[in-house]
Amino acid sequence: MSPTAGLILCVAVIVTDVVHNSWFALHHPIRMDLYLSQIAFLLFVAFTVRTAWRGAASRTAAQRAAD
Repeated sequence: MSPTAGLILCVAVIVTDVVHNSWFALHHPIRMDLYLSQIAFLLFVAFTVRTAWRGAASRTAAQRAAD
């Protein structure tokens, strides 16, 4: 699997997980500390995925140039 595919899957997983848990929290009591830590991780991913994407793209380009 390529690094960019992994980044796409990472973003998809955390976004769908937070959306699902947000819906669940509206209908059932949940532990807020766990929910807030998940939102914090979503924010971390959102703020760092661009840097990781650039690194993955430059690494892929370097590997192509080496071949």
